[in-house]
Amino acid sequence: MSKLFMLLSIVLAIIGLLLSIVIPLPGILAIIGGIAGFLYFRKDPFKKSKEILDSLKSTEPAQEHHELHEMWGAGSTPAEPIPQQQKISSLPIQPSRKKVKTYQIKVAGVTYKCKLDSSYTRQEILEFLNDGLKLDIKPYQYRGKSAYLLIDPGSGLDIGNIPAWAAEEIAEKYPGKELEAYTKEVDSFIPDDNDGEDDDDRDYDDVKEVYYCKATVFVLADTE
Repeated sequence: MSKLFMLLSIVLAIIGLLLSIVIPLPGILAIIGGIAGFLYFRKDPFKKSKEILDSLKSTEPAQEHHELHEMWGAGSTPAEPIPQQQKISSLPIQPSRKKVKTYQIKVAGVTYKCKLDSSYTRQEILEFLNDGLKLDIKPYQYRGKSAYLLIDPGSGLDIGNIPAWAAEEIAEKYPGKELEAYTKEVDSFIPDDNDGEDDDDRDYDDVKEVYYCKATVFVLADTE
């Protein structure tokens, strides 16, 4: 309907233009009326177009959010990364089957380079580990004595060793037994090596955190 009125307004303006040659005043009024009518009815399509664009803008984010909701799962969005490992430190750590011995240890050698890949340090691996993570165990010999590497299964790199006192006892009392190990506490601290300086005088830009790991090691009973 608006297109029809726009066409009539154009016709009116043309008639006014011709009429103004003979009768100036009515002709000029007709021209003004035609132009005004054209502009008035021309607003409607633009208004409708704007309404359509506004409706699209209001629905696109909702649709995008719905698609992301389906992709990432309920309660998760790209702004809320899914954790690689769930912290379960509040839950008691249990072995996969009956145990014959439990060792509560502090992982040894955490400040050294990884034995399995010396281009990484154990500190770099520990930084990203969580409590309650099951570790892989790899027996080996160190200076003629039994030793056990504790390995992060995600990276495949070692984070340290079962301390010597526990390794010797396991090798002596439980030879051939299957072992399981879980991180119990992974945290960091700032070494107190300020040589008696006051804290206010210490350059904290040079202070480096040291990560440590406490773990639980189970000696499992033989399967029947």
